[in-house]
Amino acid sequence: MNPSTEIATVEKGGELVARGSEWQALREQAQTMVKSGFVPDAVKTPEQCLAIMLTGRELGIGPMAALRSIRIIKGQPTLSATLMLGLAYDRIKGFKAEVDSDETHAWGDFSRPGQKVYHCEFSIEDAKRAGLSGKENWRGYPRHMMEARVVAQGARMVAPEACMGLYTPDELGAIDVPAQPVEVDITPPKPEPEPKPKSEAETPGAHEQELLEARKCYRLAAISRFGSDQDGASAATEWQRQQGIEDIKSMPAYAVRNLTARLQAEAAQEAHAEAQAYEDKEVTA
Repeated sequence: MNPSTEIATVEKGGELVARGSEWQALREQAQTMVKSGFVPDAVKTPEQCLAIMLTGRELGIGPMAALRSIRIIKGQPTLSATLMLGLAYDRIKGFKAEVDSDETHAWGDFSRPGQKVYHCEFSIEDAKRAGLSGKENWRGYPRHMMEARVVAQGARMVAPEACMGLYTPDELGAIDVPAQPVEVDITPPKPEPEPKPKSEAETPGAHEQELLEARKCYRLAAISRFGSDQDGASAATEWQRQQGIEDIKSMPAYAVRNLTARLQAEAAQEAHAEAQAYEDKEVTA
């Protein structure tokens, strides 16, 4: 393991191996989570839940954030591209990522202080060669999936200690990976005989649709962290201003997604701090 990764892991998550009462507490949490049903469908047993929670512990994120963003594929933990980007922004001071795409390929420039800019791309042709283009998410959201590939590659190359060199579920061959951290219907529509063509005014363009989805994800992340009442809205507005942004309506889709990742990373850090405080209280009790 890279020494810098070891340092980051110990500082963020405490001891790598939980012992004694802490280990028992984690097992009980996993059992409770599975019984509650408030876990992803793929998590069937307390042991699977515990494995994800322990991976999150090494990354320095709380159990709920881990269950939302970590999946076990072919026996290996994987991270969502959004979590990778969020961890990089959170852990690497001065980290920058600029990602964009068109209908045929995505590209990104990633940098951190003291290093050259790393540029990477992923295209529809790359997806076809890898046998990805027939998957549901790739048929429904090709631009999102291409951008996720670029983010994952850039984060691993420029900020390996932040994401521990892990891969996304899609990179390890997951059959169905959500393109966005919200539930969407990606079932292909049934074919209709000779559908009537819609005018441009009736059908939003691909760029407009992508921007609307990015803004929706940001709103959901803000509500999740600050709440949906008036105080929550004020807190979200204040946080947005602290980032130097007055209105996300003027931002392109990739910038809104980057802002969402930063918001989710801060929320994960807060959850981890609360969980750590609870564990410390239990140990001293």
